[in-house]
Amino acid sequence: TRPWTIIGLHSLTKLKFFGLDDENLIEIPYQIIPDGLDEKNLLLRISEITDSEVLSRKKVAILGCGSLSIGVIQSLAGTGVHNFLLGDMDSFADVNVVRHLGGIYDLGSEKTEILKEYIESHNPLAAIQTVNDDLLKNRDLLQAIIKWADLIIASSGNPALNYQINIQCVKKKKQVVFGGIYDKAESAYIFYYDPAEGGACFDCIFGLTSAAIDN
Repeated sequence: TRPWTIIGLHSLTKLKFFGLDDENLIEIPYQIIPDGLDEKNLLLRISEITDSEVLSRKKVAILGCGSLSIGVIQSLAGTGVHNFLLGDMDSFADVNVVRHLGGIYDLGSEKTEILKEYIESHNPLAAIQTVNDDLLKNRDLLQAIIKWADLIIASSGNPALNYQINIQCVKKKKQVVFGGIYDKAESAYIFYYDPAEGGACFDCIFGLTSAAIDN
């Protein structure tokens, strides 16, 4: 009877549609777009400084959808990139709230789905795949993701996963950006590997300096 006892209102807006595919029930992806939105104007200003036609064909895999990926997501969502893959095995928890794009109504949701909704709300032209799996255990899936992508963003902060991503990116000659934060945010790194430049890879640098990073 009291207004503040009404809970779960946010979840009422998250509709889901289902259909049949070979007699199996599958969820149908959809997005509701306001009538006043003119899609031709979405990239009008950004097209003055980027080639949206080229970017629309690029495929970006973001592996790690925690707080480290937020700046990347916010930037890429407005560049004209259409094809995203978001990978993370974690659900959104209360310790994530103040540092993430998700809010208190997203508690318990997959981090990948939260960021998918954010990208779609800023660029409804985007096509976004989500992977909620342990890519350290599912190496075949990791290889398939890296093969698919033109650019990989390794933002999990997991050294073991970064090592495996690095191996596959070197083998498949893929561009990759690694990022990490250490020591209660007193130190951090960003490392970009471009196979066309023939420079050092992630393991060349951080394999030699791991003791320095720890200290």
